[in-house]
Amino acid sequence: MKNYYVYYHYNSKNYDLIYIGVGYKNRAYIFKWGRNKHYLNYIKKYGDPPVDLKYKNLTMDEAYKLEEELINKYGRKGIDIGGILLNKSLGGKTSANGVKQNRTKEWGNKISEAKKNKPQHTKESKKLISEKNSKPVLQYDKQGNFIKEWKSQLEASKLLNINYQSINNCVKNISKTAGNFIWNIK
Repeated sequence: MKNYYVYYHYNSKNYDLIYIGVGYKNRAYIFKWGRNKHYLNYIKKYGDPPVDLKYKNLTMDEAYKLEEELINKYGRKGIDIGGILLNKSLGGKTSANGVKQNRTKEWGNKISEAKKNKPQHTKESKKLISEKNSKPVLQYDKQGNFIKEWKSQLEASKLLNINYQSINNCVKNISKTAGNFIWNIK
């Protein structure tokens, strides 16, 4: 199936390329799970990175091969001479220590089976977690007049049909407005 992609992550301040990965479904937008320590420290300092789904509609093998070629092209910071990427692995199904990962169908089945035995979050528990971790956000017009306080960026994004990342960038002072409004964390 051709439902894999190769994505780029950029520095949220100057838009320099910082990471290349293979994605399936929403992997490119998961910033704090399954990442190396260097990457996690970097986004802690600079914020969630802008994402570019650079190459789409790839098979798994095509995506991993391309990822490996691109990581080789740009190099890994602190590992390859002149490298710019925060990647630790060589890409192409390798772990951070350079060991090839054998991601066969059987491997995938084992992972799926292991997940089945773990308790899953319900919609209600996910909502509670999200609400617990969210902060109120304040909406202003372009002249700085207060409009409304929202429970979270996500709530404002959904109800006003404004891209969540745009509001997030405004809150982090990366951009001045989102949806023709000024946004701040309460």
